[in-house]
Amino acid sequence: MKIHGGPYQLSGVPDLLCLKGGRAMFLEVKQPGKHPTEIQRRRMNEIEREGGAACHVVTSKEQAEQHLCDEA
Repeated sequence: MKIHGGPYQLSGVPDLLCLKGGRAMFLEVKQPGKHPTEIQRRRMNEIEREGGAACHVVTSKEQAEQHLCDEA
């Protein structure tokens, strides 16, 4: 599901929340050659540390699918 930013959302939350087989994963989608901002990196580290859900940066549908297959 796409996470839409808004006035009540924390800054830096990844773009997509993926649920598969009872597990959650967050994906930050970037154009090739682009990198997450500092706040995005901090938020992904926080989610992984506190929430236990994996966070990945992807630049293509194929990368996203690979991460989803690896987590299954």
